[in-house]
Amino acid sequence: MNNLNNTLVKSNMEHLTFILPVGIETQDRYRNFLFTISYLIHVCPDANFIIHEMGDTNYSKIVDNPKIQKMFTKTSKIDENFYKTWCINRAIEQAKTTAICIYDVDILIPLKSIEKSFNYIFQGYDMVLPYSYGPYQKQILNFKECEDFKHSLNFDDFKTIKINNSFYGHVQFFNRISYMNVGGENEEMIGWGPEDQEKLFKMNSLGYKVKYLEDSYVWHIEHSRLNMTPWISDIHNKNMEVFKKIQNMSDIERKNYYDIQSKKLFKNKEINVSTL
Repeated sequence: MNNLNNTLVKSNMEHLTFILPVGIETQDRYRNFLFTISYLIHVCPDANFIIHEMGDTNYSKIVDNPKIQKMFTKTSKIDENFYKTWCINRAIEQAKTTAICIYDVDILIPLKSIEKSFNYIFQGYDMVLPYSYGPYQKQILNFKECEDFKHSLNFDDFKTIKINNSFYGHVQFFNRISYMNVGGENEEMIGWGPEDQEKLFKMNSLGYKVKYLEDSYVWHIEHSRLNMTPWISDIHNKNMEVFKKIQNMSDIERKNYYDIQSKKLFKNKEINVSTL
């Protein structure tokens, strides 16, 4: 990515940490991870990065940049049992900046969306979703077009796309302390779904300031999956039960529930977690 000298970062990105949870189960996922982290480092060179990878093999060790803190947790069957919520929370405990951004490795968003979201956090918002609500997802169907984009940084280079909805997930910016005050990610949820929906629900239901960007898209780099139906599993069913339990709580019960999670997260932060 070389067409960057004329792109100025207006915000002080030293106060932002990108958190990338990584579980590599296919070659496509590995390809997307390398492309995404390269993009983010180039457009936000002053930001901080924490990569927490889980799996049999430490793929992220080849990424070398002084702004990146790497964590690796060895585990098996990552395609069946990626404990993403736990993975993210261990990285949040390491973060020190006012703003954090939880970033899916299959996602691209423009620099202007990053800047706007980052600035909204410093204007008092607790959670910012860097896209608009509804049909604002562009699925990238031909990875070869990413090579053109790499040189131009022009999102119009993506021609083979499909429009889809975006309501939650993908990328979320948080005020770090606000998110820790609600316990961060809900570690009762393991694997796939509906953890992204739950985090949006809890921020809204607990009275935090949440914002979607206006007229803004998110791009999803499509990829193969070993597990084509992750929503058909006992793990997913248990996650849905957890979410329904939370939704049916009274306001006081829900606040107490997340207060308990928050205390655990702040307590763990005092422990020196081993990193690479």
